[in-house]
Amino acid sequence: MNPIWDPFQRPNLPSRSKVESKQDSRQSSLFVSAGLTACFTSSLYNSLDCLRVRWQVQNGPSQNATISSFARNIIQREGFWKGLWQPGIVANAAGMGTSAALRFGYYETVRDSLYDKESSSKNGIHMILAGSIVGSIAYFITTPFHLIKTLSQAEAGATTTRGLYLYGPRAGMKPYITGLRSGLVQIVADQGYRGLWRGWAPLSIRGAMFTSGQMLGYDGCKTFCKYHDMQEGPILHTISSIVAALGATILSTPPDYVMARYMSNSNLALSSIVQQIYKEHGILGFWKGSSISFFRVTPVMLTWSIVYEQLRYQLGIGYMS
Repeated sequence: MNPIWDPFQRPNLPSRSKVESKQDSRQSSLFVSAGLTACFTSSLYNSLDCLRVRWQVQNGPSQNATISSFARNIIQREGFWKGLWQPGIVANAAGMGTSAALRFGYYETVRDSLYDKESSSKNGIHMILAGSIVGSIAYFITTPFHLIKTLSQAEAGATTTRGLYLYGPRAGMKPYITGLRSGLVQIVADQGYRGLWRGWAPLSIRGAMFTSGQMLGYDGCKTFCKYHDMQEGPILHTISSIVAALGATILSTPPDYVMARYMSNSNLALSSIVQQIYKEHGILGFWKGSSISFFRVTPVMLTWSIVYEQLRYQLGIGYMS
């Protein structure tokens, strides 16, 4: 005899499997650990990033100064906080936090989809391809944050009592951007919403090359060392971070430099920026600021890897593998 149908009885819908729930939880933990770590490290070392950008877009009599003397002049005239640490810090944290959440949230998934685990193992090609894919997409999505960060740092400088810049790219003019929110509003008012993605091409290329160099250095070094029986831990993370910083710097400095020059000068086309750099300094000119980039990236990578790996471990998803 069939049971009486109850219209108020909850239908027996197929429930989500434990595997799916576990995958969702792991993905969320990856986003949180990578995003929070990047927000922390980008804010902590924003002064080095600001110094790099100001050094790359400098003009006037100080263009032949050394990086150290350039930094000293900024600190003497403007102070460390206002001259190097404050400019673009909020936009930098927002951009790097979102970007890292996307890049590291999906990197292992994309990498592992490029090879058959049963018949082969990951190698450098898989790391480079996965890094390029997630890096280019993440940096494209976060272009507005990086644009505002770069503009804020590029135009930073001492001002007169009337609020006009004394020197720098906008000497004699008022600040174009005073913060993340004002930057979004100002750019949309002047250029429309498309203006927020100005420089997306070099930025996406930079993101692809930076992430591929970082992943090849970090993931590749960890894999190599573990294959030779080195134990997972702070020492391995430290060594891998230094290698990652070197790889990321070498591959990302040219598009990074072009991006800084392009985003800070709305009057020149991208091709003109490239030609101008080559005409001024030759092929090696595209690596201008690479030394400060390496010294900026290395402590960031060291801090980032330790915090990120430990956050992953504490959240129950284990170290990066």
